[in-house]
Amino acid sequence: GYSDNVVISNGDAVGASIFESQVQQDQPTIDALNVLGVDSWTAGNHEFDRGAADYHDRISPATNGPDLAANVTKADGSQFLDPYTIITTPSGLRVGVIGAVTNETPSLVSPSGIEGLTFGDPVEAVNKYADALTDGNAANGEADIVIASYHEGGPVSDDEAGDLKSEVFTHLVKDTSSKVNAIFNAHTHQTYSYEIAGPDGVERPVIQAGSYAEKIGQVVFTLDASNKVTKADLSVVKADGIPASVASDPKIAKIQTIIADAKAKADELGAPVVGAADNITRAYTGWTTTAVDPATGVVTGTHGGDDRGNASSLGDLVADSMLDAANGREGQEPVDGGVINPGGLRADLDANKDGKVTVKEAAGVLPFANTLDIVTLTGADLKQALEQQWQPAASSRAYLQLGLSDSITYTFDS
Repeated sequence: GYSDNVVISNGDAVGASIFESQVQQDQPTIDALNVLGVDSWTAGNHEFDRGAADYHDRISPATNGPDLAANVTKADGSQFLDPYTIITTPSGLRVGVIGAVTNETPSLVSPSGIEGLTFGDPVEAVNKYADALTDGNAANGEADIVIASYHEGGPVSDDEAGDLKSEVFTHLVKDTSSKVNAIFNAHTHQTYSYEIAGPDGVERPVIQAGSYAEKIGQVVFTLDASNKVTKADLSVVKADGIPASVASDPKIAKIQTIIADAKAKADELGAPVVGAADNITRAYTGWTTTAVDPATGVVTGTHGGDDRGNASSLGDLVADSMLDAANGREGQEPVDGGVINPGGLRADLDANKDGKVTVKEAAGVLPFANTLDIVTLTGADLKQALEQQWQPAASSRAYLQLGLSDSITYTFDS
């Protein structure tokens, strides 16, 4: 094996997680990644779900760090987190990792939680520090290999031409300084490994490895005697059990203990039954029906991932439930409608299981620090929100379909 391994987390290490982790504010996941040996932690938008103070004061100290966000600055212009880290490998190789989060973060988390923070252009921030790490000045840090760790990415999997239609993705790969040797992506949950020319015309690795740790994005560098990169091989490795070669590694046993303890705690807290539901789902990318039960009408089949560009029965149900909950408050002025963003829906509701909804299953649908807000909007405001389902060209997604309560209907010309 290679002695010079560097492990990076590309953001969203916490938040929108499975119940076993979520019910303990993702401490089990942080503990497992610490044991695994993550060398640097790039900020994702979900690290800000509970606000900047929670990230800075609770999450950041819990990671074996450092936590990186080159493009996030405070009101006085100082950095919110470290912009980069330099990891020295056993052979003495210096690997610089520059982390940056999507600059759409302010529209993805509660504004009150990130007040005073500015989320700048991630590419500009990475280029600034790539220059510093390669300028020959030891005082500001020097690196033999420079990695751009972006919590941002392309909109499709294994389709380079399709990803290059995205302004966001093209900016990442074409405008990131040629001093950067490899670009790691995240955020859009896609899987790809491309070799794309940077500003100097030389191809370099661009890689994203899906989501929820199902895969690992791997780049293997070959260097010459003066520590200059001469070759880079890239691949996405699918996690498939524990390889025999590492089965006896004590880290594996520690991680398995963390998982078992988290599961036991979650089983206890998630067991109470809170309702009943049958197969209320998100929209899917592609659906093939395999059977319809004539007695119940339940449809079974296979489908792709969740499709945030189409309406779903679950989205509309959640919006209706928000409206019901708001109007159920004592002394509440009547509320007119409920709205939920599609990315807020992370699991189907008791899809073809036993019809009983437990705390765990309900929490899995909306696995965030969810606070129900009641706001006053004009008709023009609501119209604008509906029109903003069509995303700007400089976004990594084209369209996002809101879930709406039955009380809101509209017609549109796309």
